[in-house]
Amino acid sequence: MDCRREANKKGLTLLGPKKIFDSSLSHIAFLFLSKNGNPERFHCSVFKRFWERKLNIESYEAVTQLMLELGYKIDGFESFIKNEGKEKYSEIQAEVEQDGVFGVPSWRINGELFWGAEHLDSINEMLDSI
Repeated sequence: MDCRREANKKGLTLLGPKKIFDSSLSHIAFLFLSKNGNPERFHCSVFKRFWERKLNIESYEAVTQLMLELGYKIDGFESFIKNEGKEKYSEIQAEVEQDGVFGVPSWRINGELFWGAEHLDSINEMLDSI
């Protein structure tokens, strides 16, 4: 409900997921694209389309089609998923769990963990003072 309240403030409609999705493929794709450039367009498109129920983030075909649609090269992606990407994703998951991260969105600023969009004003103030 917090996500919907924040979306409503911005005039957006946010539909909750009908099930718990395994988002690891889209995260590994983000890591893959990060190696060779800026994955920001991919990240924004995945987020938007997923919440509009227009992207199956568990589908290799759907994720790679989006990457291609956005102009990214996918050579080596399938191997990356099974090897380096899978390992890196697991390392990051273990690291954030050890750091106490339990949900999204989360931010760590100067060693302090913030969880939830309601902290954005405080986070922005902290970042402005850095």
